[in-house]
Amino acid sequence: MANHFLTQIKISNTNLQNMDVILKPLEMGKSSYAFIFDKAIGMKDFITTVSYMEDYLGKLKINPRFPYPIYIVSDYDLTDSSFFLVKQLKDIPKFFLEMPGRPGSKELQTIKKLNIIRNKIINSDINEKQKTLKRFATKNKKLYNILKEIDFYEDILKKIY
Repeated sequence: MANHFLTQIKISNTNLQNMDVILKPLEMGKSSYAFIFDKAIGMKDFITTVSYMEDYLGKLKINPRFPYPIYIVSDYDLTDSSFFLVKQLKDIPKFFLEMPGRPGSKELQTIKKLNIIRNKIINSDINEKQKTLKRFATKNKKLYNILKEIDFYEDILKKIY
């Protein structure tokens, strides 16, 4: 049974061999992780390390968002990262920061169902579905902006006439 609480990993050295040592023993996709980057790490090293982590998870066919999210805590912003990026640890949902208590019998039944669903999620191609969702989202945003502009012009016409 996987825990829902977050495992925190501090990263002070962005050497890629060091990242292999850090990433290999972790059970990615079975628990949530927060990689806390040291403030002394430069932007270039940060970007290189995050892209290495994305490639590493891609080889394992693990999505960094589902079923257990992987958070990156850093002051830097990345617009096209597949990880959840936060500035501080407190920005992560409280659900992951609390230690779980002992589950009751109904909760154990729910956990068993969730494990089955988790395995289905792992077996499906989430990356392709995310790309499709992103494509639809951008089209919907464009449509929204166009309709907002049309409403603006209609309001002007109503005021004129």
